[in-house]
Amino acid sequence: MIHANVIFGRRRQDTKEQLEEIVEGYLSCLFKSGQLCGEYFITWTKGLLNAHVLLAGRTAFELRHHSQYGKKELKKVVNTFGSNPAWRILDDDVEQRPSSWKGAPFLYLFTHAFDWASPVCRGDEKPVIPVYTLPIPFEQKEAL
Repeated sequence: MIHANVIFGRRRQDTKEQLEEIVEGYLSCLFKSGQLCGEYFITWTKGLLNAHVLLAGRTAFELRHHSQYGKKELKKVVNTFGSNPAWRILDDDVEQRPSSWKGAPFLYLFTHAFDWASPVCRGDEKPVIPVYTLPIPFEQKEAL
């Protein structure tokens, strides 16, 4: 998991509650597709709405990984704030590429109540595979 900060922008005509609801809708879609994991925190800092999130991989926030629902919610964010959110990775030591399902002898699911990592594991003891990288439909990613 990679700690990142997402800056959405300044308050415009909407109330703080309305803006936070739009941001939560977007982050929820990223969470359901396995791009985010664990808890996230939405805060206001110097008049800017931002969130602290845990990414499942270095590129997890990129548009190419968004589901159709994530893209729809991102449009709402852009229409509300006037620009795309600005993502900034805060961790110092981050893998360049997440573990892949390709070349694994087999895959299995493993998790427990206190684990925020992906439940998709490789059969060769390499790191877990982020759900967002799997070539499966959004509904199956959400189910995982």
